[in-house]
Amino acid sequence: LYIPVQGDHHDQNDGSHEEVHGQGRDILNIYHKNANFAFHLYQQIASQSDSQSKNIFFSPLMGSALFMNDTFKPRPEFLENMKRYYHSEAFTADFTKTTETRDLINKHVKDKTHGKIPELVKNMDTSTVMYLISYIYFKGKWEFPFSTHETTEDIFHVDEKTRVAVKMMSQKRYFNIYYDQELSTDILELHYGKSVSMMLVLPRKGLKALEDVLDKSQVAKWHKWMKKMECQVFIPKFSISTSYSLQEILTKMGITDIFGERANFTGISEEETLSVSKIIHRATLDIDETGTMGSAVTHILLKPLSFSSSLTMKFNHPFMVIIYEQDVKSILFMGKIVNPMDS
Repeated sequence: LYIPVQGDHHDQNDGSHEEVHGQGRDILNIYHKNANFAFHLYQQIASQSDSQSKNIFFSPLMGSALFMNDTFKPRPEFLENMKRYYHSEAFTADFTKTTETRDLINKHVKDKTHGKIPELVKNMDTSTVMYLISYIYFKGKWEFPFSTHETTEDIFHVDEKTRVAVKMMSQKRYFNIYYDQELSTDILELHYGKSVSMMLVLPRKGLKALEDVLDKSQVAKWHKWMKKMECQVFIPKFSISTSYSLQEILTKMGITDIFGERANFTGISEEETLSVSKIIHRATLDIDETGTMGSAVTHILLKPLSFSSSLTMKFNHPFMVIIYEQDVKSILFMGKIVNPMDS
């Protein structure tokens, strides 16, 4: 994800200055806000007319690197907060040399994502003074890898009319599973290590009804009521990549001031009047027998545990994916797989 920040000459109203300082006070609070933001962002992306039949995948984590024009003077405390709370690196470059600066940014992201995202920035605007780059690289090995000998050709039902051939992995052992009767949804949890896991969410009546109600409390409920049961699971191998321009989506979420005259980024710099000109997010996800490789950048009534009668779980129609860090309860990645063969 990258955010070009541009300078302009408009007077400012009170806007995001309070947020720039407030978001950095408590690192756990940042993780919780990221989790809430992830579900709101997912619902907005899923509601787009062109997203109904497409894979969705993104990471809500932000603030990994800053690239600034060498004439731009940020507030020292802004750089300190970005380093302290978001572990951000800061770089300066001559933005008038657009090709060199673009290549510098793209090489940095390519290196950090181990080549999974080779070109984040395609064109540079000479009025841009700073790029906020969000990248995350995750390579997790399953706690219990799938055997390649158990992977077979199978069919994935994209919709009622569309079927695609996939490589379907299979494994039978004890997994954390749960069946949500209220949502008619099966949930499977696969572990990478002690604290990181992938939650695979398979609705029996289509994704739309689930997407409308999904939030952090639903995931917390599933975690609470999961039970280790012996189950035969079938999961398709896939490799997908996604790209989003988030300005319109964030505007619909009520995040509007940062894009125009009302933007207040005096917490970043008092010398220049700034606004956000564009927000781009790209992400990739690979699933195979050994594990996962990913890169990017309502009150609920709790009910007793219930399970489906069949202890076979086959992910052969659209499902959701949530990669979750349990210690700090942060969403690392989130998305849906509508067509595993649509890379």
